[in-house]
Amino acid sequence: MKKLGIDKATALQLLKDADLDADEKLSPEEYQGLEGTAKKLKGQQRLFQDNDAKVQQRFSKADTDDSGFIDSKTEFNNLIQRGMKKLGIDKATALQLLKDADLDADEKLSPEEYQGLEGTTKKLKGQQRLLQDDDAKAQQRFSKADMDDSGSIDNKVEFK
Repeated sequence: MKKLGIDKATALQLLKDADLDADEKLSPEEYQGLEGTAKKLKGQQRLFQDNDAKVQQRFSKADTDDSGFIDSKTEFNNLIQRGMKKLGIDKATALQLLKDADLDADEKLSPEEYQGLEGTTKKLKGQQRLLQDDDAKAQQRFSKADMDDSGSIDNKVEFK
């Protein structure tokens, strides 16, 4: 609860949601799902904490001609290259992200559209981290949480 900055009621709801078979115990698979949800929540918190000034600074850096928009072929190509490098995505995916971010379809990104693009790329990066999480590490954390070594995290035992 402390790491995620959530209250007890929210934590209990997360546990209930993770208990797919409603047996008031978390199996290793259910626990892994709970960890994924917790990581997503933590990633979303980081998104909300991102400072608007920092986003504006990155936008200004991408707007190399100071037009107030990311609108030139060079500016778009720079964003595509950066997306391909940072996110490990192909050019077609990077182009689709830019197209999706251009909400008014005017073939340029406003500061607000750029901020949305940053949010999307951060979510993608967070999902990649989740997929790269080692199963052995998840199993270690599950074993640590399974205090009575029953093979499941029991709501009545571990969460008294």
